[in-house]
Amino acid sequence: MKFRNLIFVVMIMIISSQSYAVFHKISELPFYNFVSWIEIDNDLAIIGVDEPEGNPNWNLGFIDISNPEDPVIIEEYHDFHRVNNIAIKDSVAFIADDNSLKLIDYNDLNNIMINTYYSDTGVNFIDIDNDYAVFVYDGGFTLINVSNAFSPQEIIFVPTGFNIRRAKIIENSLYLLVDDGIKIYDISQIDDPLLLGQYTDDFFILNSFEIYDNKAYIAGWEGLFLVDISDPADPHLIGSNHNIVTPSNISIQDGILYVCDFLYGFSMFDIEDFNDLVLINTYSTPRATVHYATQDEILYLIDWSYGLQVVNMDENANPYEVYRYFDEFSYVEGLEYTDDYIYYADMLDGLGIYERTNPEEPIYLTGDEMGTSIIYDDDIVYLSYRTGSSFSVGIKIYDVSIPEFPELLNTIMTDNYQTRKIGDYLIFKNGIYSIKVLDVSNPNNPTYVSSIINDYHVVSYQIKNNLLFANIHDSYDNINGIEIYDISDITNPESISFISLDYEVFDLNIFEDVLYAGYYNLGWYGSASGYFIIDFSNPLNPIVVNEFYVHSLNNRGVGFGSFML
Repeated sequence: MKFRNLIFVVMIMIISSQSYAVFHKISELPFYNFVSWIEIDNDLAIIGVDEPEGNPNWNLGFIDISNPEDPVIIEEYHDFHRVNNIAIKDSVAFIADDNSLKLIDYNDLNNIMINTYYSDTGVNFIDIDNDYAVFVYDGGFTLINVSNAFSPQEIIFVPTGFNIRRAKIIENSLYLLVDDGIKIYDISQIDDPLLLGQYTDDFFILNSFEIYDNKAYIAGWEGLFLVDISDPADPHLIGSNHNIVTPSNISIQDGILYVCDFLYGFSMFDIEDFNDLVLINTYSTPRATVHYATQDEILYLIDWSYGLQVVNMDENANPYEVYRYFDEFSYVEGLEYTDDYIYYADMLDGLGIYERTNPEEPIYLTGDEMGTSIIYDDDIVYLSYRTGSSFSVGIKIYDVSIPEFPELLNTIMTDNYQTRKIGDYLIFKNGIYSIKVLDVSNPNNPTYVSSIINDYHVVSYQIKNNLLFANIHDSYDNINGIEIYDISDITNPESISFISLDYEVFDLNIFEDVLYAGYYNLGWYGSASGYFIIDFSNPLNPIVVNEFYVHSLNNRGVGFGSFML
């Protein structure tokens, strides 16, 4: 039933989540290649790249992060081949790539030494625990002694009849992520690993796993799976969660699950109840978050095709709150409320009215136009609509003092979009280049007052405190930004400032003296969307104070709640 979905829309728009910190981007370092992994050692970040050897851009980089607001590349290398992961011990970086296992001694950054350690095939992953390490590949694994990090000694090579994606050593146990599940070895006798047990299933592309509290958390393209390993000889599935869609890397610390999701960014969940994971925080990079590292309340995210994103997690860092919602049920185009009734614009059926105490069927539904937005003000409804084979656009004005029998007062045929009402004035986009103002103090006889006309495309607008904010764009992408108008005299709007932005802004919203400008950017390596955060406390000199990303171009609005980003 439509009303049930209607209520669900409302719930989506007002839902909130607890939050431990404000996530707020403080810098970025774009790369011209596809990154794969990051490890941090004090003020040094080592970043690997998912690019073949010989690529004109580097495929391993050393980044100075002593000032997180200004990360700087201090060394780059071109002789690696698709870095799969990196592990660090005693200022030696172990680089697993598609050709071999390479070691880099960076004790002296002025004299970095590279050594290729033994491996006769590409290495999928390396993990280090104290003095022992394991590296894995298609068809086997090797255990090594790394007590001397730059001169590791092979202990044993174990061929297998299965391919190994990832590995983890925890004290006397070795856990292997394979194509179809997990295998557990006893390595208390380090030179004689013993297979204890396994759990396998028909999984679809497993990417990552974590061992925590006698459980294995296995992440793949179908979601997150929970395996009880308290008895290593009998691992068995105890849960699955398909709400985490495409996790590329996961880790767990102190009961908090950290997820890098290839589609939806970086998220933190409380895992006390695996079947009902509680979202704590989220932050999206432009395209695909593949790995992360943290240091001193700074989150370092690497985006597969956009490079390094540096994010402050300090709860005192930024007061801005924002969340985004999706227009899941497209036929609901606008909602208005009174104590007793709900009024909404229906994409298929025009004006709909429900009695809130009896939400089974509408008490009124016009059924003869395509409702696109709605305004309710003191028993008067302004319904923007389209109708007819040519989808003519207009506004219908109803008296709904008797909701069961609305009275149509007037129909205005005008090219209107994004209609708003301030006092006695109805304001709406009129075509591509202008915003029109009507006096509707007498709803039976609206009269034209004034227009704002711009030389460029007015995409959308918002109004706050006698200021009108219009996001401007031209088809050649030469002009993108926000123009601010003083409308204290609505009959004579005046442009007072313009702030230029890098991308086309498609949506605006306002909280106090802060403007959130949603944008999208299309590039050869994919698309990104996000928000500029603009302080307009001085409207004559608006300033961009922050920027953050979301992934989906289907994002239809900026709302406000307790999702801290």
